[in-house]
Amino acid sequence: MMEKAQPIWQELPTHCKADVVSYLDFESRCLLRSCSKSDYDLVKSCPVYLGKVELFPPTRFALSEQSYQIDEFKQVMVFLQVFQHPKSYAREVSINFDRFYESGDIQQFFILLLDSMKTKTDFKIKSASLYINDHAKTVNGREFLELLQFFDSSKLKKINLSSQIAPEYFEMVSKTEQWKNATELKAFGYYNYNIPIESLLHFDRLNVQHINRLSTEKAWKFIENFLRRNPALGSCFQVQTMFALDIDGILENFSVFPNNEPTEHEYSTYYKHTQLFELPNPNHICVVKISEHGIYAAVCRITHLEPDFRWYLFGVRIE
Repeated sequence: MMEKAQPIWQELPTHCKADVVSYLDFESRCLLRSCSKSDYDLVKSCPVYLGKVELFPPTRFALSEQSYQIDEFKQVMVFLQVFQHPKSYAREVSINFDRFYESGDIQQFFILLLDSMKTKTDFKIKSASLYINDHAKTVNGREFLELLQFFDSSKLKKINLSSQIAPEYFEMVSKTEQWKNATELKAFGYYNYNIPIESLLHFDRLNVQHINRLSTEKAWKFIENFLRRNPALGSCFQVQTMFALDIDGILENFSVFPNNEPTEHEYSTYYKHTQLFELPNPNHICVVKISEHGIYAAVCRITHLEPDFRWYLFGVRIE
């Protein structure tokens, strides 16, 4: 008795092929799409779901920890392929420029990337997180503004920048839907004392380093706004300054009597004042600590003040 012939790939129904493609990693999909026109169309019709998409101009590209040595032109081409399907999604998009990469070359890469995305109709990057590591501070202005606007504002929740946003572009960046809908910001670099802090007050998790000088009024505004929003457990912010804070002046603005209640078990002189603010949820406390050059706040469990404070702000676990 002859065995029944097994179906070959070309004979499989399209929905079965699509199911197979959904299990393939990105590299395998690229190999499949090169087999035939029908396979190319099939792969193109299937969304991609990735953990991380990382660009390391000029020579390296990584997808979910799998690294490839490819030039910047191919990096851009692959990047476009990843997000060509409107449902494709990556948990994080990361662009890392080497310290030895010349600023002119960095700018040229961004021009190539932006111009390539502009050629695609309705091209959107669906990702929860954007990280840009640009030590040369080359793309912190117009280039960053344009890149940010390519992100789907309903998906982007975290923005992480290694250098400050150029002052002349800060207002334009803060008016984008992407900025307004994000819930977490890490912004490093050097910000002038007149930075419009209102653009920073909506974030559930905020880390700004460094503002040149912070007035007592602005310092209290960070704290007051945070408390007024009735923040959820784990919400936090830290703002560090170049010049020393007027701690006595900040305490004078408190809406409650300033009462220093350190939460550290060990003796420490780093924090000059610790205030415990009650919240509507009786199980939560907002711990606010002020050092000579910074304000730190986190919503913690009333039974785990110091462990929660260190974990939410610094990612450090203690017993």
